[in-house]
Amino acid sequence: MRRGAYVARGAWDAADQDGRYLLTALATVHTRPGDALSHHAALAAHGLPLFGHDPTRVDVVSNVRQTVNRCGLWVHPVSGAGVVERLGVVVVRPARRSSAADANGDSGRDAGEAVWLEKRREDAIRRRGHPVERVIWRDLDRPARIGSRVRAARQLVSPAVLDPATRRAVATP
Repeated sequence: MRRGAYVARGAWDAADQDGRYLLTALATVHTRPGDALSHHAALAAHGLPLFGHDPTRVDVVSNVRQTVNRCGLWVHPVSGAGVVERLGVVVVRPARRSSAADANGDSGRDAGEAVWLEKRREDAIRRRGHPVERVIWRDLDRPARIGSRVRAARQLVSPAVLDPATRRAVATP
């Protein structure tokens, strides 16, 4: 993997591309006590899907003043990132956003049923005061466009707070 970072051959051979990336990230952070996986490496450790990442790059946060890149290891300043323990290592928490992005795939359901369930899910998200922006797979190659669409969607929603009794969004005056 890198100096001092090793993975058992059986685990490596059995893993798919994303699994190998996770194994690389875990082996790397084990050689860096006090650091936490970040960026795509953190997403992999949280079991979240990866898209458009460089499998030769591992990102960590550490007690450094500026970002440093050496041989595919990117070390970033901590900058207040929240961390949790996952898979025996420290990992940056995924960012929580006030808007939801949804990428549809093949769920194996009847198309009509899938559309109905998706509409109900989106309605529930909107009732909680969050905008929903639909994303299709080809949009993922244009992250700047997705970002502008999500920012525009957020502008359409009035500020809301959760009513403690019902846990539902209530518009603010």
